[in-house]
Amino acid sequence: MASYFITGPRIIKKLKKFDIIHANQASAIFAYLKPMINRPFVVTIHDVYANDWKKYYKFPMHEIGKKLEIIWSKAKYDTIITVSNNSKNKLRNICT
Repeated sequence: MASYFITGPRIIKKLKKFDIIHANQASAIFAYLKPMINRPFVVTIHDVYANDWKKYYKFPMHEIGKKLEIIWSKAKYDTIITVSNNSKNKLRNICT
């Protein structure tokens, strides 16, 4: 994830070559670059961990993961695709 920020300027230049950007899960954080890219942005959310981060990761990673998930879940996308109604409901809950 940190590498996204280090390579940001190169990524913006490359993304401008495409007509539409389709991101999956964590790479959806690129939606915050949308004003610089000026392309439609679609994201597919496969699942939302929400409060389950503690089950899989120790501190501080579970807190970092949860905060990053909230950040990329609240980005402004042109279209959001979820793979199930369960994921859709979790996404709604995390964004309200």
